[in-house]
Amino acid sequence: MPYNISMKVSRLRLLLIIFWLILAGLIVWLKIVPGGKATYYLSYPNQINFLGGKGFVGNFTPVDRVSINPGETANITGDPVYFSVFTPRTFSQAKVTVTYQDNLSSSTPVIEAGVLVDNIVWRYKLAPLENKILDNSFKDWFRLQMGDTVLLQKNNKYSSIDDFLNNLKSNSKSICGNEMPQSCLALYNTDNLSDYFLNTYTVKSNLEFKPINIPLQGAHQFYFTSSPTQDFKFGFEFADLNLDKKSDPIIISVYKGNTKICSQTFEDNFGGDGAGQVRNSKLDFTCAYTSSVTDLYKLEIKTGEDVVIKKIIKAPSALNIIGRLHPVMSSSLPINFWTDSSFIKLTTNNPASRQNLNFGGNTFELSEPYKQFQFINNNSGLKAVTLNKDDVILENSGIFSFSPADFFNPEFKKIDEHFVLTDKVQYILSNYQSPKELPGGLKQASVILDTKEAYREKGKYSFMISVPGLSLVGSGNLKISKVQVEFSGRTIWDKIKEKFGIYEN
Repeated sequence: MPYNISMKVSRLRLLLIIFWLILAGLIVWLKIVPGGKATYYLSYPNQINFLGGKGFVGNFTPVDRVSINPGETANITGDPVYFSVFTPRTFSQAKVTVTYQDNLSSSTPVIEAGVLVDNIVWRYKLAPLENKILDNSFKDWFRLQMGDTVLLQKNNKYSSIDDFLNNLKSNSKSICGNEMPQSCLALYNTDNLSDYFLNTYTVKSNLEFKPINIPLQGAHQFYFTSSPTQDFKFGFEFADLNLDKKSDPIIISVYKGNTKICSQTFEDNFGGDGAGQVRNSKLDFTCAYTSSVTDLYKLEIKTGEDVVIKKIIKAPSALNIIGRLHPVMSSSLPINFWTDSSFIKLTTNNPASRQNLNFGGNTFELSEPYKQFQFINNNSGLKAVTLNKDDVILENSGIFSFSPADFFNPEFKKIDEHFVLTDKVQYILSNYQSPKELPGGLKQASVILDTKEAYREKGKYSFMISVPGLSLVGSGNLKISKVQVEFSGRTIWDKIKEKFGIYEN
């Protein structure tokens, strides 16, 4: 009898050891992900998601842009929406696959997904899930494809995409009959081809810099030009509002194309000690860079909304604002800007900034705070924007200028929700695959996102799904039944090789 009891105790111990070994192995497997791949998903209606997502993928936010009723799909009614994914380790790539039903109007032809790459200015790197303009508007054009890169031609001039790209790089004006290629070529999602566009813009010279005395809140980007005889010297006045206790570093960078040629971080050494007190400062920035030709550059001032660029005192030439500006604390009203865009989006978080404004000779009403308005003016050429009150955020997909005489726009037309096909457009270049059609009126599309430089906090990556214009009246909705995120990165074998210095990324 004692022998049998001893055998039972030994078996129980063995089972407990096996159980704990399996549990420990499972924890190690989930924590380390030795194979370098992990998949998480979120489905609607909610399903049992064993080791695949319960607690790993967060629901869509903010709640006022999505409705999720029990037993139904997630109904997206505003733009954009966000979701986070907790991962036990970092990964270098994420494949995001969205299964959805499209109930969108013609005013919302683009659906994109992206990952947060900059938590200072909250910038997401986006890639296309669907672009109905590319899918439906060029059926009779000649199509060439090389991998994911697609070239659409109104007339069948080029026999290969390589021929077109090489011509764009070596003799760009020949593409559009001795005009700049911006006049006849439109782009979509072509960041991977940016090297081919470096010398496609004939830079305006003698654009003399004039001091900018209109205070601008938060991060801003500017185009400027510089000749070989000019120094890359900048002078600024900043005001740190110190409305919160966080540190507010200012990062000033200069880019040529997508290449950062110089950068400097000015740390905020006050932080919480100065909370509630405005602190003014003057900063000088010199970029040690020389060029043998007059060329195009981009200035980036990256900082939080607690910082105001009070003045720009010095720069190599006239500055033109890229895509977004936020004038505040202006001592001189009204404020005038110029743009060649057919639309502007406006938002204010200040009820006192509600107003009637003028855009290209037409009057529009910014009637509510905390709501984005979109105003359209399809007149050609430069259009003036006149604000009677400041503290308004203005956005478009083009350029804002402080002076019509100094205006220039080196950017190509984009195949976005505001694209208008004209007779001048002869070529469309894109990296894009149409979504799959599934039974029951569903669609499925995937994007590959680089997460090596993505922002990750407390083990979570932040993702976005964007349908530009979805918040507008009559824009429809997007019903999402499943979001799947497939992460990939180094395997445990790669880490071992890295430890011994033989790993190649």
